[in-house]
Formats: sequence, C-alpha cells, structure tokens
Amino acid sequence: MKRILCALLFSVFPALCALAAGPESSSTLYLVPNTHGTIAGWLVDFDVERNYVLNNYLAHLDRVKADPEYRFALSEAPNLISLLELAPNRLNELKQRLREKRVELCNGFFLEPTVNLSGGEALAQMGVTGLRWYEGVFGLRPRHCWMIDVVGLHRQMPQIVAGLGMETLFFCRNNPAKQTAFWWVAPDGTRILALNNAKTYADFRDVFTTKDPLSAAALDEISKTIDLKKEHSASRKALLSLAGAEDYSLPPARSEYPSEFLQQWNQKTPNTSIRFSIPSDYVDALQAELKSGETKLEDYTGDTAHSYNAFWMNIPEVKQEYRRSEQMLQAAEMLATAASLRERSAYPAQPFYHSWVQLMINMDRNVLWGAGTGAAFKDTKHWSAWDRFSSIQKQTQTAISTSLSALAGKGNALALFNPLNWERSDPVEVRLPAGMRLAGASCQQLPGTPAEALCAPRLPASGVASFALEGTPPGEAKEVPLEAIIETDDYVARIDTKTGDLLSLKTRSSGRELLGGPANRVVAESVKEVIKQFAGDFMVPRPQRKIVSCSSDYPAQVKLLRGPVATILQVTSEFQAGSRLERSTTFYRSSPRIDFKTRLDLKATDLVVSVDFPLQGTVRERTRGIPFGFSSTDPARLSRPADYYLNSDHVTYGYSEAMLPAIRWSNYQLAEGSGLALLDQGLTSHELNDHTVTLGLLNAQSNYRNTPNELLRGLGMHEFNYAILPHAGSWQEAQVPRRAWEFNAPVHENSGSRLDKPLSFLSTSDNLIVEAIRRVGSQIEVRLSEWSGVAGNGEVTLHLPHNGARLTNLMGEQGVALAGGPTYRFPVNPQQIVTIRFDTNSGVTEPAPILSWKSLVPAAKQKALNVRLQAKGHPPRGY
Repeated sequence: MKRILCALLFSVFPALCALAAGPESSSTLYLVPNTHGTIAGWLVDFDVERNYVLNNYLAHLDRVKADPEYRFALSEAPNLISLLELAPNRLNELKQRLREKRVELCNGFFLEPTVNLSGGEALAQMGVTGLRWYEGVFGLRPRHCWMIDVVGLHRQMPQIVAGLGMETLFFCRNNPAKQTAFWWVAPDGTRILALNNAKTYADFRDVFTTKDPLSAAALDEISKTIDLKKEHSASRKALLSLAGAEDYSLPPARSEYPSEFLQQWNQKTPNTSIRFSIPSDYVDALQAELKSGETKLEDYTGDTAHSYNAFWMNIPEVKQEYRRSEQMLQAAEMLATAASLRERSAYPAQPFYHSWVQLMINMDRNVLWGAGTGAAFKDTKHWSAWDRFSSIQKQTQTAISTSLSALAGKGNALALFNPLNWERSDPVEVRLPAGMRLAGASCQQLPGTPAEALCAPRLPASGVASFALEGTPPGEAKEVPLEAIIETDDYVARIDTKTGDLLSLKTRSSGRELLGGPANRVVAESVKEVIKQFAGDFMVPRPQRKIVSCSSDYPAQVKLLRGPVATILQVTSEFQAGSRLERSTTFYRSSPRIDFKTRLDLKATDLVVSVDFPLQGTVRERTRGIPFGFSSTDPARLSRPADYYLNSDHVTYGYSEAMLPAIRWSNYQLAEGSGLALLDQGLTSHELNDHTVTLGLLNAQSNYRNTPNELLRGLGMHEFNYAILPHAGSWQEAQVPRRAWEFNAPVHENSGSRLDKPLSFLSTSDNLIVEAIRRVGSQIEVRLSEWSGVAGNGEVTLHLPHNGARLTNLMGEQGVALAGGPTYRFPVNPQQIVTIRFDTNSGVTEPAPILSWKSLVPAAKQKALNVRLQAKGHPPRGY
C-alpha cells in the first residue's frame, strides 16, 4: 500500500513519498561467485582448457579456505573428473567445503549443453547421467539446473528439469518474463521455478578485478546496480547476483576481499546487506517467501528469445555428425534391448554409457554451436569432437549389426530394422547386394551409387522385416527429355528448365499455390559491412545481409531422370568465386515429400550460404521442432523482452525473431489454410522474413575470434540434405513431426538373414513419438512424448517379455502402476514427456560412473591427458 501511495503522490508531492514509504526495508543480495569455461575447448584444445578451468576452480577453493565469508558455485561433472585426474589431493577438501555449504555443486546436468540443437532424449540423458554421476561419486543430487551460458531456452525445459526432480532453472540473457524470478510453465502444465540474472553471469566485475579497496564512487555504482535489481526482482528482500569478472572468472584479485569489501559495504549501506553465497542460499530465502505468501510470482508459457544467431549455421558438419550419432545411438539401444530379451544377446550397457557421455561432451555449447578454435573439433594431438563422433558411430554400428544379426537369424534374405514406433513405407535408402533387388518392394537404383537404392518397403513399428532378394538389379532412373511440369500422386510442380529452380507447387487436394517465387535457389551473402567482428558469433537477418550472388546467376546444366520410385532433377553450375554447385531434387511418385541434396565445393570464405523458399500469402503460424515437442508463434505478434534483459546481437543490430534454431523441422501455415513444412538433417537455422523461408546452409568465416578453424572457414566440399512437405491442411493433419523423424531415421539392414514374418517390438497410438527403448537394471525404459499438442489418451503395446509397467519420472522414480499388458493406456497432456518402466525377469549390469577419460581417448592422444599446467584465468591469455 505504501508503494501505491508513493506512486500516486510522487508527481505532485515528491517530498511526501519518503514519509509514506517510511524507512527503506532491509534486503539481502545473495552474491554467487561462479566461474566457467567449456568442457571440450573454446579458444584452446581440450587438454589446455581443462587445466585452466580446474585451476580457476581451485583458486576459488583456496579463497574459501582463506576467507570465511567466501562461497562459490561449481558446475559440470567433467570439471570434477579433471580434479580426480589432475588434483586428487584436493578431493577431500572439496567434500569438506560441500558439507559446510561453502561450495555447491550447482548443476544436475552432466555438463552445461546447448539445449536447442539436440533431440529431447539427449537432454533427458544429460540430466539422468549427471544426477546419477553426482550421487554415485559425491553422494548427493544437485538441486538446480544451471544454464547460465546458453543463448536461448525452449518451452519444454521446465518439464525436463522438473521431470528430473530438480527444483530450479538458473539462466541469463533474454528473460521473457517481467521479473527475474517466475514460474515457467511447460505445454503440459508442468512448472519450474525459473531464476534469471538479466544479461550476465558476471555481475560486480570491479569487486573481482580491483587490486585496491574500492572507492566510494565505485561503491555508489554497486548501489545503483542493486537498486536496478530491486526494480526487476519479485522479492524486495531477497536479491540474486551471479557474480564474477568475466568468463573463466577467478576469485577477487584483492586477497583481502570479500571480507574487507563487506566491511566497506556495511558501513556505507546498512539497509542492504551483501552475502557471498551458494545458489541454494538465495533459493531457500525465496522459497520461504513463496511458502509464506509474502512473495508471489507470475506464470510464463513460451520460449525465450535467442541470441548469437550465427551458432545455428556455423560448421554444419558438426550438427550433421551430431544428428547422425544421436539417431544411431537411439536405434542401437532399441535393437540391443530386443536382442537381449528375445535372443539372450549380451546388452552392452557400459559401452552405451560411454557413447552417451561422449555425445554429451559434443553437446558442450561451443562444439555444437560450431564456435571455437579448430583444435576443439579436429586435432592430431588432443581429444576432439570428431574423435568422439567416430567412437560413438563405431560402437553403435557394432551394436546394431550384432543385435540385428541375432534377431534376424541366418538365411538368404535382407532384414531391415525400422527404429520408429509406427509402420512406415516412406522412400528410404537401402544398401543391396550387387545385382539384387527386394522382392515385394518398389526400388530404384540411385544415380552413381550402384550398391544403394531408393526403396519403399513396408516396415513394422519399431521392428524388423525380412525381404527375399531377387536376382535382378533395381530399376534405373533413365534420363528423359526436360519438361517443366512434374506430377505425382500428391502435387503438381513446375520447374525452371534453365536454372533448376522450383517455380510452382500445388497440392492435388486443394489446388492452391504454395510458392511465391523461385524456390531452392541457393544464395551467397556477406555480412562484412554490418558485423565488423565476431561473425562466428553474431548474425543479422536476411534483410540486413548483402546478397552477393545466387545460383540462378550462373549457366546451369539441367537434366531429368525418371525411375519407378522417383523423378530426379539434377542441376550443376558454377557458384560464387569459382565455387561449384550440384543440386539434386527428388520428386517421389507416392510420397508428398520433396527431397533436396545440395553439394557445394566452396572456394571462398567470409560468406553466408542459404537457400530460399518464398511462400504465396501470409504466414499466420510459424512452428518449429524443439526437444520433445514444438513451439508455435504468430509471426505478426512478437514478444520482445524488456531492454533490461536484451543481450548481444539484439542490442547491437536490433531485435529480431527471424532466425530461430529448429530440430528436424519447421512449418509455415498460410492464412488460406494450407502450409509448407521444411525438414532438415542437421541444418538448424530456419529463418522467416515476411513470406520467405530461408534455410541457413553455411556460415563460412575465415577465423573464429582470431583463432584458426578450417571447418568454420568452410573451404571445400559440403553436402546438405533437406526436404519440403506441402500439405493442404494443418501440420498436425499432415503429421509433420513424424515425417521429419522418417527423414532423419534411416533403416538399418542385415544381409544373410532368414526370411521370416515382420516382427514389431513396440507399437503406440498415433499421437506419440518414442525416443528411447533401453535396458536399465532389471527394467526396460521407454520414453516418448505427445507430438500434436492435444490432450488425450496414449497407448503403448510392448512385444518383449515383461511382467508389468509403471509410469515414472525421467529418473525412473515415483512409479505409478499401469493396468493391462502387453497393451497399456494412460492419459497424456499436450506435449507431455512420458517415461514407462517395464519389469523383466533378467537384468543388466549398471554402468560404472566415469572417473577418468583414459578409456575413451584414442591411445595416440592419451599422453596429452597427463599435461599439467599451472596457468589460470582466461585461456589462452591467462590472468
């Protein structure tokens, strides 16, 4: 009431405000020192990076010992593995400080990943693996999800974090709410306490960098910052500050701080205390206010804004390899589960665990963002991202081959495994024995690859089908005279016979035109005049980029091939600065999907390369795939964060939501009812400007923050795979998410198999997508989600030996028994993540938590693991 009275009187009687408000109420700023680098390396290689980060944490631990007022937050399990390997003599000291609550292990995730570029199951495993690691090694579970360096968060994070049993989600940058604490509500209704520290994780830099006592003027500036925090805090009594000097922050440079600083502060500002804290100190204080009703929080549903938009198109190869590895790991676990229960094959629990750990390290922010020095990605001496991709793919391919061979038996047939939980007959690439074809399935030999064919076999849900082989090769795609009109069962398309551009696309069911201009036109752009530095971090939307040239500027050789499965348009031409471009467009006879394979031999750098799909009419709804679901927005109604929360490129170049990261798909619903979906295989930058959809292919920059990175430089051959899916109705009616999973989930084959009936391991109702089937101890774990955004009922039928089922949280805990068997039914909320545990009569050994990287690092690079540096601060420059 006093605040209201003050506001009413201030403009007329400002002197009365102080009388109405009375003395300023006391408040406490919970100042949380923190430091972080990366796990896989940012501006230096893996081994140098981990030495710097470890030494920084040890410096903070030293200050805890030296100053009774000091506390700090410690994040990421791999940093503790560095301690176990390089400084084991400090372990007991750390455990003592944890018991004293002077240090807090603040992140339940195994590490702090980018959360916008992986599938949902990978994020779930990031939490499950992290919590189990901390519990197994330190005997505790962290309370919080610590996402302070991510550059955007999606609306499923509350459900993921709460489903893991954590209490809060800490983050910085682009807060979508009005206050720094709020209830973030997921699409299924789950909510989490979200805590934001505005633009940075390094408040009060002067406290950490000064070597002399702070001046009165400097203390006044701190007071102003705190007053600003009060304006945006839900609580007037408990304020949050994540504090430090910068990335890789050290404890205060002045050895007498923080005790001396607190004495200075208390003498000057007695009504606002500062307490050096661990994160839970602030959380406990805020939760007490929430419980008493003293403080109330607003609800928010939706996503945050996204910054550093170059990250979505940097080094597409790392995103493609990640997507391939992720899909293979999920398929391998499914097959191994079935083989171990049906054929008593060994289930490789420990190798799967190691593959997940390596995948998680490659989810480290700068790796998956494609933003760092080249040594973090490929290096001859140090463990790198490509080492980990290679290891994952080798292990999972072995598991797939072994398991499929056990399930399929021996004979003369070809067995195909479908990892998706629905029957499918979409066109897939199949490797066939020379001169053979599948019986009972239409096949077409792929041009230039005689061992591979495009086939449309009917495959069971999450299962195996075997096909007899006939002694004739698949039908060839033969060149036919160029014609502008291409008709299929689903649409009528028109192409430009000179450039190969797609000019028109109409669905047969509606007859409506979807395209508003030439589509699949490749564009070369420059941002040099706009982004003066850090073009590997920042990106502006298309209207601010300079178009240098496009594929239609160059004479092209165009030919048309027609076969029993598809018609293929092949276009070759020169491109920017002597580059070479090959574009292949596949129009399937009996599938609405149109596939594009674009190969670019790039001869110039400092370019952005993208491809356009102009649409006919107004886009009324934009939807993109996110982990375990989707995000839909109205492009005409942007939700701009307050200036206090806006970060980086939004401040420098203007606020925009044009460029957004998408996982597997995005959809653009037109005002007249039809729509076009864009599907990708690891091309995550989906952009919308007015009525034009732009898919980012490549951001080629000559260096990353003045460090060399040949992958980012972009010279040489690239291959991009993407597709469009026209539809006459809603994206839900077209089942776009399922079509996107089909585009990303290859079938796996095994030759020399017995000819047998199709075998499904698991099937579900149409509203579910399964992301995991694995063994955990004596149980089978199945994780799935509702994909359409509509509440209803889910159904799962498990065709593997089991004795009952329970709904659990993501950790496999808090079980609620399900009636039935082998079919189980349960209610589902919109985009709900569902975990089911099935009991079995046998078990697999629980994997041992990783305590050393030696078993994962290639032998030739293990010597570098023993490197022990004393440097600290910000690598490579040090202090």
